[in-house]
Amino acid sequence: ERLGGLVRDPGLAFEVMAIDEAHYLKEHQAGRTRNAFVLATRIPRRYVVTGTPLLNREVELHTLLRMTGHRLGSMSLRDFRKAYTGTKERRGELAAALKGWMLRRRKDVLKELGTKARQVRFISPPEGLGAYNEIHADMSLYVMPKIVKLRQALEALKTQFLIETVEGLGEGDKIIIFCEYMATVQAMKAAFSASGIHCVTLVGSDSAKRRQQAIDAFQNDPAVTVFIGTTSAAGVGITLTAANYVAFASLPWTPALMRQAEDRAYRLGQTRDVMVIVPLIENTLDDGVWKLLQSKQETEDDVVESVRAALPGE
Repeated sequence: ERLGGLVRDPGLAFEVMAIDEAHYLKEHQAGRTRNAFVLATRIPRRYVVTGTPLLNREVELHTLLRMTGHRLGSMSLRDFRKAYTGTKERRGELAAALKGWMLRRRKDVLKELGTKARQVRFISPPEGLGAYNEIHADMSLYVMPKIVKLRQALEALKTQFLIETVEGLGEGDKIIIFCEYMATVQAMKAAFSASGIHCVTLVGSDSAKRRQQAIDAFQNDPAVTVFIGTTSAAGVGITLTAANYVAFASLPWTPALMRQAEDRAYRLGQTRDVMVIVPLIENTLDDGVWKLLQSKQETEDDVVESVRAALPGE
């Protein structure tokens, strides 16, 4: 019997259930979440596995707590929100309640792995902000379409900086560039190629064969120095350890998504230090998105990292 993305055989009895990438269950009303709970009613011991238990808000943990049988999961969503969200003090109480429930290990357990550093670069596009300001001033656009257009404009304005960054890399260096929009990926590929830079791309519409060809070329061909992809397609599930540089033409909306994308390069098999470059254009939407990420990172640190810090040997 199929339950969303899960398969259950009515003739089989299970004692243990493990849900990988459990952050996909954060929306309690989503179909996959309801299906997981249907399956869980027949299984006494349930575990959830995720590197990103908290993406945006503290309340996202409620479903995972409920799934595993934690006492806080038995609270109503309203009571949980009232007791454990909104302030640093409440997040501290939540972190205290999670000790012993959450096992959190960071990559420093991989002794052969080098360091990962992040560097913010404030840039001034040579062509100026005329196109960006024109979109910003267009009152005929609704909020979300305007945000999309503004972010696309910012990605385009960072192309020259990224080309110059690649041209300044040393021998053997490679870089992953993350964008949010497929159109930008293709435009950047054309711009890089015109500058004599060999690159491969990956977007969500690519076939499995084309996806693997891009990965293999980047990993194995010394002439291919740049991998350009959308965060949604290239930021999860693949290994790109040939890269020792990562750059973001646009910032993802959560620190967890940004970290996942960075870690395509910073993972088992990486033998060099990794530098993450974040180009920002001041007095634009970049300012707000960067502050939003820092705020969400603080929320994650107050809960998840506090639990990790309390683990024996940490």
